[in-house]
Amino acid sequence: MPDGLGASAAASGVTREYDGWCGLVTATKLSSWPTSMAICNLTLQGLELEHVAMLDTGAQYSVMPYQLALELGISEADGERAKYHTRDGPLWGVLVRHSARLRAEEGEGIDVIDAEWFVSGDWSNPPPVIVGWQGFLEAIAFGCDPGTAPDDQGKFFFAML
Repeated sequence: MPDGLGASAAASGVTREYDGWCGLVTATKLSSWPTSMAICNLTLQGLELEHVAMLDTGAQYSVMPYQLALELGISEADGERAKYHTRDGPLWGVLVRHSARLRAEEGEGIDVIDAEWFVSGDWSNPPPVIVGWQGFLEAIAFGCDPGTAPDDQGKFFFAML
């Protein structure tokens, strides 16, 4: 673990050692979705671009926008049909497996192999990338430090289980 990461986590009251962390951004807008959720950076296997993702511990699944899935060569024929309960009501799509890497500002990023993603072309208001519970967050250890001062960015700590 790089110097300083353990001290930063310990100062935050976290007792676990984490592989890395990225800053939290809150009260922002991703695509047309206003959010007060935490934001993290990740890279999807097959795309070198870093994507900003909404961290939603209450989301049943992680969500990959349909256009992004198409860029990765993923089609709805590749997954298992599933119903997802959204804030706008139920939505049909598919569950697919695709690896992702959480990017670290300090420390090491981690690979979430075969993360499970919900993909649907039927969103009336397409979401940003959403990192949710089943098949992603449940596979890692994580902790959030919201920061102690108004200008403190806060941190999202993560590690493999």
